[in-house]
Amino acid sequence: MPDTMSSIRWHPRGPFFVLHGQYRQRYLISPLLNGASFMYKQLIASALLVGLIATVQAETPNLEPGLWETKATMRGEGGFPMPEQTHTSTDCMTEEDLAGGDAFFEDVEQCEFERREIRRDGADFEMNCSDPSGMSMNMTATMSFHGDTSEGTIRAELETPMGPMTMVTTLEGRRIGDCP
Repeated sequence: MPDTMSSIRWHPRGPFFVLHGQYRQRYLISPLLNGASFMYKQLIASALLVGLIATVQAETPNLEPGLWETKATMRGEGGFPMPEQTHTSTDCMTEEDLAGGDAFFEDVEQCEFERREIRRDGADFEMNCSDPSGMSMNMTATMSFHGDTSEGTIRAELETPMGPMTMVTTLEGRRIGDCP
């Protein structure tokens, strides 16, 4: 089974997922979906980007600027169990990144927020998304910020042509030094 996290990394600037690489396109969750067009990874990336950073009256997160190592572990539950897949990356987070919430705003097509909140000690959001192919997703996220560490969980309940599926992503971040 290919590494479904290869096109997404958890970014400490918020923290949130950021698609990396040359292309922003639709990705499959795994071969288990057999050709489904649902944009799970892109939606997580955009949802966290908007939900955790672009809240107008947000407090500055309790995260220290510097070089951060981040780890995202994704697993499938329910009728479509999937082996855990983990991706680790490093990124530089500046004071401007922490203070500039609106700079990270990005539209999330096909999604609507039910709730979003960012605080000094963490962030929470819930959103619903739908795909023209008839798939839908309810995603909730909870993040905690601790200065030089952060952690969180994203839970996505998906309705697919093959039946319901749950994807859980666990996030861990830690400051490992100054930016180069």
